[in-house]
Amino acid sequence: MISGNGSSYEADNEAIHRISRGLTAEMVASVCKLMTNLDLIYAAQKIRVTAHCNTTVGARDIMGTRLPA
Repeated sequence: MISGNGSSYEADNEAIHRISRGLTAEMVASVCKLMTNLDLIYAAQKIRVTAHCNTTVGARDIMGTRLPA
């Protein structure tokens, strides 16, 4: 969770998903424009999105790719 001093370094996946429901696309886009590439990579590592279909994609420490048909 986000610590009492508001440090985003302490945010975990659950805290990010909880506040994401209150953000608009414009808010997210404006913050991303202000972030450096390293900031974007660090933030993306904290977010887990897992998709299930015929296979599971997005699991931690698994590299997946999509082959064109």
